[in-house]
Amino acid sequence: MRLGIQQRLLPHFRAPLYDAIAEKNNGPVEVFSGLPQPEEGIQRADGLRHAKWRITHNRCFTVGSQKAYWQEQFGHWLDEFKPDVLAVESNPRILSNYPGFRRARSLGIPIVGWGIGVMGDAKDRGLYGAFMRRYFRQFDGMIAYGSKGAEDFRQLGVDPDRVFIARNSVSNVEADKLLKDTDQARALVKTYRDHICLKQAPTVLFLGRMIPEKEISALFDAIRIVKAPCQLLLVGDGPLREELEKEAEEKGIDARFVGHLAGRDLVLAILASDVCVLPGRGGLAIQEVMAAGRPVIAGIADGTQDDLIRNGITGFNIIEPSAESLAKLLDECFSMPESLHKMGVTARKLILREHNMKLAVDSVLSAIHNIFQR
Repeated sequence: MRLGIQQRLLPHFRAPLYDAIAEKNNGPVEVFSGLPQPEEGIQRADGLRHAKWRITHNRCFTVGSQKAYWQEQFGHWLDEFKPDVLAVESNPRILSNYPGFRRARSLGIPIVGWGIGVMGDAKDRGLYGAFMRRYFRQFDGMIAYGSKGAEDFRQLGVDPDRVFIARNSVSNVEADKLLKDTDQARALVKTYRDHICLKQAPTVLFLGRMIPEKEISALFDAIRIVKAPCQLLLVGDGPLREELEKEAEEKGIDARFVGHLAGRDLVLAILASDVCVLPGRGGLAIQEVMAAGRPVIAGIADGTQDDLIRNGITGFNIIEPSAESLAKLLDECFSMPESLHKMGVTARKLILREHNMKLAVDSVLSAIHNIFQR
């Protein structure tokens, strides 16, 4: 089966998934996507090993308070590659998809949507809901990242028999390698902590892009009023980094900004922390942290937190988004280090059992074959 995958971007953390799909698929796989803008703070992939990457130019437009995109040559790529099935990012703001879908229909290509669900209320009965229902019902099938997204699609009237779940996953290879030898891992983590000058105090991790949606300032406000001495380790980059570094200094936050990390370096940073806090929109960062055996405290993310974070078992959901409530929760966590460690162990077991890359690949290909054979 010739499989075409359209995405707005190809971030570095997505490349292993597409390569794994291409490696297992019986036929060629091509990924059609553009490149991120510098202000997005997204680390692009270096390339693909098993799939072919067709790079396009993303044009960005501002429509009201939202951004919309146009990907050049989408229709030309469909004519040239002629996929048997087209899996697309189900983002209604990618305007080039509309004529692209019509072109795919004219070529007899089934279209499978792939995404987080609806960034809004799927039960909305106004103009927003009407537009979303019309948009998502055009697909021959939908693949959701998690349970919340699948329920969104069903609420919008997509045939439940055509809604599938392929849980959002990243590669656990580096975490698995490092954690095979606990003594060696402990020694490497100590070396890493010394290298970035971490003290012998509870360490709170933030992992993600430094953009407004991540609400990092809210984490600063909470850290300021935590009773126990603690420090903050921030992994990631983005347009707000310089501003956040100044803010942390002004607020007296004991913070280490280490920039974008990947592979073993990322796993070491996670293992050097006691708990990860994601007060704003998260996503794959939750899984990355849990795969390395650390619990996560998260706000409303992309819906995957509903499947991953089990209160008091693998982490905590932020119910009341205030600095006071988050600080109180952190103080409780620091007062029970053994329970915190146990949550991390349980989190890793959950990832290995239900949210690994192999299961994600199998789920994606199973859904695509199901739709193709109808």
